[in-house]
Amino acid sequence: MNNTSIGLLAFSLLATPAFAESQTETPVEHQTINSEDATNLTDSTRQNSTKLYVGLDVFKGESSAEGTIKSSYFGGTVAELDEDFDQDGFRVKLGAELENNWRLQGYFKNEDFDLFDESVYGLGFDLIKAFQASDKFHPFIQAGIGYDWTKLPKDSSFEFTEDSLGAVNFKLGLGAAYKITNTIEVLGGLDWQYRTWQDIELVGFYEKLTIDQEDTSKSLYLGLNIFF
Repeated sequence: MNNTSIGLLAFSLLATPAFAESQTETPVEHQTINSEDATNLTDSTRQNSTKLYVGLDVFKGESSAEGTIKSSYFGGTVAELDEDFDQDGFRVKLGAELENNWRLQGYFKNEDFDLFDESVYGLGFDLIKAFQASDKFHPFIQAGIGYDWTKLPKDSSFEFTEDSLGAVNFKLGLGAAYKITNTIEVLGGLDWQYRTWQDIELVGFYEKLTIDQEDTSKSLYLGLNIFF
């Protein structure tokens, strides 16, 4: 046997196991993610993450105020309040977008309420539940609680026993938000609010008056939120 035949025989013996091994290996399949799966994955990640936002609402509405004025001198009610007043103002918000389309936000409010000469200020919290009608449009419902206060005027004939007047409010609302981009959304809604004010006393030279009042309101608002 010549050298050429020996070389061919050796090459065939070495190549046969390698070829057999390559035939028994399982080919690796490359998995691809289509655009729909990628969108669902992105939405799921976004839904399970917490985002902070700042926002501004402007509102306008009408409030129905009721109350009584009682006299210590006459020993009973001397006047009753039952009147509608206009109100408008703005809220500055700081909130968090939580899991499952829940939100929690706090706000500072500046309100012009015609019942008082001075502005009404407030601090409060809202719990919001949104419903995903589409990728960008989200209707929502909300409930909130807050504390409001205003300065009391000084009268020449009567003097208030306090410098300011405080109130606790409870709020229910509904609305909708529309996302312009991933970080900017506009929203609008309708709020119903009940507010009960603390009793306040007016002291004069011969008499002391006690004022008890509350109001219920409906207001429309428009707002803007920026996420970061």
